[in-house]
Amino acid sequence: MNDERLRVLQMLSEGQLTVEQASQLLEALGAPGSRGEQEQLTPNPQPMPTPQRDRVEQKLSIGQIAELKMHGVDAGYIKALRAAGLTDLSISQIAELKMHDVDVGYIKALRAAGLTDLSTSQIVVLNMHDVDVGYLQALRAAELADLSISQIAELKMHGVDAGYIKALRKAGFDQLTPSQIAELKMHDVDVGYIKALRAAGLTDLSTSQIAELKMHDVDVGYIKALRKAGFDQLTPNQIAELKMHGVDAGYLAEMQALGIGAESSATLIDMLTDKGAAYTGETRTFSRDRQEPDEGNN
Repeated sequence: MNDERLRVLQMLSEGQLTVEQASQLLEALGAPGSRGEQEQLTPNPQPMPTPQRDRVEQKLSIGQIAELKMHGVDAGYIKALRAAGLTDLSISQIAELKMHDVDVGYIKALRAAGLTDLSTSQIVVLNMHDVDVGYLQALRAAELADLSISQIAELKMHGVDAGYIKALRKAGFDQLTPSQIAELKMHDVDVGYIKALRAAGLTDLSTSQIAELKMHDVDVGYIKALRKAGFDQLTPNQIAELKMHGVDAGYLAEMQALGIGAESSATLIDMLTDKGAAYTGETRTFSRDRQEPDEGNN
């Protein structure tokens, strides 16, 4: 008796396999008849391959047996996969599907939707991101029929639905990539926000710039206040950086009242970082690397 069959019997004795499972595995391993010498002297003939034959019917190694058992794969699961048309799967592929709780009904639904050439890894990715047939059909209706599996998963992961895509297109964003759409959705950018930015004069923004402004809670009121304070040539990145450092119109007015007028947004940003400085509303003092006038020395 070879090591593989001994291992199956050992797993049976340890309660890791049922009698039925052990019998099936022994049969798959090519278990011999009742005569012991036949096991040692007569090799099992390899059957001729047929279109209906599955890889699982070949001899299994100890590692493969353990892999199937570890992931809870039973004969019923393998039969169901075959019935769904997956008749040429490796042991690792079967284990991968089971490990990610992919059921046969899900595979059948994907195939009915026209996704008949998916690999097991692609099926797993779609299942892992809860992509169902309804979602796929909605994307197709939004004229996004040529997406890769990873792009579909990315959109679903960020909560992008067909309605969001249609709204973006209606607002003029009709050439966005799936990654750009996902970026906007990830930062909760809606069409109303984009329209408000455009109304404020920011009409030529990239999706990354819009996302950055939204991420730092920059609204139209903030932009208008900066412009009123004389900062009307700011880039989106500069606006976001000022907001990130808590610079508002009131702060700018206080600076100007002290006679500390920043020549540009870059100068002001420099003041607020560790290159520049210390300003407090209580003492109304400001210091920089270069000598600046102090309120008490006028």
